[in-house]
Amino acid sequence: MISNELKNLLFQTITSWQVIGVTLGLIVYFSLVSYVVRFRRKVKVEASKAKPKPKKENKKAPSKSEDELQDEE
Repeated sequence: MISNELKNLLFQTITSWQVIGVTLGLIVYFSLVSYVVRFRRKVKVEASKAKPKPKKENKKAPSKSEDELQDEE
């Protein structure tokens, strides 16, 4: 079992103002990060729905063969 000294130490550590402050700071930070991620995702989805991108067609000119190159010279 846990001794009384260890229980008291854990209680004092958990209830110290530094631990509580850091915990609240981390909660606020992660909330802000998740809000920004959701906001950016919504903007990207709305932008992609507004303008469908036209498909690019790859039209390459036919390459000249060696015979055609010699005829031109």
